[in-house]
Amino acid sequence: MTVYRNLIIDIPKDRVTIERRNDGKPALIKYVIEAPYNREKGYAQPKRITIGHQVPNSTTKMYPTTQYKNIFPKQWEELTKEKVSPTIKKIGLFTLAQAVNQKIGIKDQLDRVYGPGIAAAITEQALYSILDHSNTTSAFTQKMANELLYSSTAYSDSYYTDLFAHKLSSEQELLFKRSWAESCRKDGAEEIWLCIDGSNEDCQSVGVDIAEKGLAKSRHHTNIISFTYAVTTDGRPVSYEVYRGGLVDFKAMKSVLNHLVEAKFKVKGVILDRGYCNSDVLHYLHNQAIPYIIMVKGCPVQCMEMWENYGNLIKMNVEYLVDDTCLL
Repeated sequence: MTVYRNLIIDIPKDRVTIERRNDGKPALIKYVIEAPYNREKGYAQPKRITIGHQVPNSTTKMYPTTQYKNIFPKQWEELTKEKVSPTIKKIGLFTLAQAVNQKIGIKDQLDRVYGPGIAAAITEQALYSILDHSNTTSAFTQKMANELLYSSTAYSDSYYTDLFAHKLSSEQELLFKRSWAESCRKDGAEEIWLCIDGSNEDCQSVGVDIAEKGLAKSRHHTNIISFTYAVTTDGRPVSYEVYRGGLVDFKAMKSVLNHLVEAKFKVKGVILDRGYCNSDVLHYLHNQAIPYIIMVKGCPVQCMEMWENYGNLIKMNVEYLVDDTCLL
């Protein structure tokens, strides 16, 4: 890494830390390129690179490094009049987005509901989550800088916070859900068994209306946002619900099922995890005559007694078929 000691420039004011050294050498100016959130530890872990060496006896000036030139190409060109070679863009993720849209038309639907600009940003955030295995956008600008995008630039994490918290209306969301459900139905998903699951995640964003204090998946008592999603048994997503962290999964499940019935789906039954194993859910499904398969919490005494008394009778017995393809 080259240090350009013939240049003295201002230390950037944002995303910078000054790292002192014990050997008497100039302090290192470190730039935070990303800060992925560590769910196990419960806090963000910044990743830094050296963009300069502090000028002796100055708190505001530094000698830039090669990394500064790479991160701030426009500023470098203004300082040196030296043209920074453009980065060759990667096309893999963009090609994936185009292929998915060609097959199921999701980008076209986003365009119609939200407009091309916001639709592009939403699509790019989805691509980023595939690339980085994370929905935390603190590293978005750096991770996507070399990717071919629909947008003219890789947006900042603050842009996405504002976008998802304030720019997408409930009316637009409902319109998109209806459009997506209709396309799924036209594609053959008319009579379906649904797999419904819910979860909650730590919310690090500030000013998000639906974030509420609660116990997150990370086991921390923090602001959380909850969501429920529904897919067909072959893995096709058909609906979802994002809601306040403190709301019980039962109400979200009802909302998803009501939406699908409104969209003229025939819901043949639902498959639910143990988070839905409560009296409200069971009574609702019974009253609506919706068949279900549900995981029980732990191993209740009644289930143990049933298995001990009848397990040998029903296991692999063709008289107790669930349907013509499965054995209980």
